Amino acid sequence: LPHQFAADQAAILTKGLSLYYDITKNLSVKKEILELCDGIIKMQFGNADELPHYAFLSWQNTWHEWGNSQADALICAGKEFNKKDYFKYAGNEIKYFYPYMVKEKYFNAFTVSKHNSGTKLKDVEKFSQIAYGIRPMVFASMAYYKQTHDRQAAVTAGKIACWLLGDNIAGTQMYNPETGICFDGIISSQEVNKNSGAESTIEALLSILEVEQNPISKKIIWKYYKHHRKN
Repeated sequence: LPHQFAADQAAILTKGLSLYYDITKNLSVKKEILELCDGIIKMQFGNADELPHYAFLSWQNTWHEWGNSQADALICAGKEFNKKDYFKYAGNEIKYFYPYMVKEKYFNAFTVSKHNSGTKLKDVEKFSQIAYGIRPMVFASMAYYKQTHDRQAAVTAGKIACWLLGDNIAGTQMYNPETGICFDGIISSQEVNKNSGAESTIEALLSILEVEQNPISKKIIWKYYKHHRKN
């Protein structure tokens, strides 16, 4: 099992095993979940002032946006086992890294390296950007809101979901509410992949469904959509 080098895979296992434990109460499964969560936590780097602002790395010293469900997985396990410290670790990524992502118009991937002056980002890639990178952040933010009632988490979820509606580096509406499809990704600041595969469409729909169930995040996406549709 990936304990401290493949946090992206550990997150998927944690979410699935947490649901399995909820049904079976198998203590050996609980032990594995807690070990996986310990590994995820050790992959968190930076702080409020230092990059990458509490982001959970995905694989060794690399972070990538697609399927980056570490915060969501910790919240899922924290709810199952009443581990409030898991909420704290996940909340730090949601409070500090996600707004940084929104401000920077998102990344595809980067690596981190340690220096005397702190952590540095290297090999930063902006593209491509895909719905499978947006949905995990929306899910984590909304899961955190459901557990803590932190209004800002719902606001963050709404702002991130606006990537689908055009608040992105290409200024392009990726999700079409009239057809339900989503473009496959942003290739550059001037180019969008206008194919619409199942993954992209499903990830977009899951994101929209999640934020529309919360009045705070729903207000944000509809305000953005109505304003930019007029313009």
